[in-house]
Amino acid sequence: MKSFKIAFITLLFFFVVQQSQAQCTLTVSKTDVTTNGGADGTATAQVNVASTYQCSAPVASTETLASCTQTVSTSVDITVATGTKYCITSSNFTNGITLNGGTVVIYGQATPSFLTFNSGTIIVLGTANFSNLAINSNGSTFYNYGTTNVSNGLAIYGNLYNHGDFNLNTGNLSISSAGALVNTKNLKVLVGSLTNYNSITNGGTLYVKTDFNNNSPATFTNNCHFNIDGSYINNGLFNNYGSIKLSTGTMTINGGSTFKSYGGSEISTVNLLLNGSSTVSGLGSGCSLIKVSSNTTLQYGVNLSGNVSICDANGVESNGTTSAAPFFNCTCSGSSSNSGCTYAWLSGTTTFATTSSVTSLVAGTYTVNVTCPGCSTITQQVIILQPTASGDSYVSLKHSLDGNYYLVSDSKLHFKFEEEYAIPSGSTLVYRVYDDQRAQVSLAPLNASIGDNRFDLNVASLTSGKYYTLEVLNSKKEKWVLRFKIK
Repeated sequence: MKSFKIAFITLLFFFVVQQSQAQCTLTVSKTDVTTNGGADGTATAQVNVASTYQCSAPVASTETLASCTQTVSTSVDITVATGTKYCITSSNFTNGITLNGGTVVIYGQATPSFLTFNSGTIIVLGTANFSNLAINSNGSTFYNYGTTNVSNGLAIYGNLYNHGDFNLNTGNLSISSAGALVNTKNLKVLVGSLTNYNSITNGGTLYVKTDFNNNSPATFTNNCHFNIDGSYINNGLFNNYGSIKLSTGTMTINGGSTFKSYGGSEISTVNLLLNGSSTVSGLGSGCSLIKVSSNTTLQYGVNLSGNVSICDANGVESNGTTSAAPFFNCTCSGSSSNSGCTYAWLSGTTTFATTSSVTSLVAGTYTVNVTCPGCSTITQQVIILQPTASGDSYVSLKHSLDGNYYLVSDSKLHFKFEEEYAIPSGSTLVYRVYDDQRAQVSLAPLNASIGDNRFDLNVASLTSGKYYTLEVLNSKKEKWVLRFKIK
């Protein structure tokens, strides 16, 4: 038993350290300048930090058929002794299994007519359907990497490691005082309840249809998603690094029990009851959130400490302890918190602001770099546009470039040019177009005349998303320019 406990603790540590980095997304909203050449554009960076908590990385089996001592490709009763490994490859195994030590590996599909699981190991890589499954002793271990369906309840006196999809279709799930459950993917108790008398570690998604009981001196460590349709009762030790959601019922922390809520974790419940001498501690960096939609009751003697926020939409209905007041707030948003983020706005390579919002922008392209705790830096560009002159769809040229540009949205560059000096009839406009590397590109010739010229230059051959510069020379060799971008 001691050797099992050592291996079990090592395995839990491996699961806990996986995928702890948060997922950050960045959205930039903006308003364009209202007048041509104006400087009233704005931009705001909005960050959503959605934690993946400490959810487990996928766990793959290392089993191979080469390690089997016997392969079962037809449906026959099998008895497995210590030191042997039977591998069921049949796609429709329906006979019985007696396990007296040794190992059974299900590669295909098995629906045993009976299972006597005295000791040993069962490994499911394919699909297994059990009308009755009992993991009867601390010398019994069940590994699921595929799909396992169980009816009529399940009591675990040994060890269950679920790395696939495990469905308890009817009945209750009970972890005995010698049993242990580790879930890294999906485990569902579809009808009944879950009772823990020893040890559960959840690094995946665990669902319970009715009630959950964590009895003394049991320990439950939730690293990912734990969803309950009934009530939650804690009489032991519960460590929450992830998300707990109760769709109905009450979350109860009874006297003498401990609930440790780590930074970034979240609880959502209808009702919350903290009984006298219970302990709720906010640990680690960042705040942890307990969100209550209906009633919050705290009895005298409740011990609250650390950075934990109890947010009740209706206010706390019953508070029997004066020490709880600092913890009644909704300032913490759990894993969705964007507190501590830093911002850097750049025009070109120059940083001009370090706030989440910027104002007084001229038309142009800007870059914002955002770094939030637990996330890599996110970079996004925003383009502030400006309108052309009122009632005129043709943009004017300028003597020199500034931070503005004209956005081409219909494959035509619509610009106007005033030729102030007399030129021969049928003259060709002298112009050049350069890309952002100052490489000249060839476009169709344009005819010009004295006075107001309106041009619709076909730029369909240019690259979308790139910037270009138009240079026009009048008859006196005076240069006029326009920077534009292909949408």
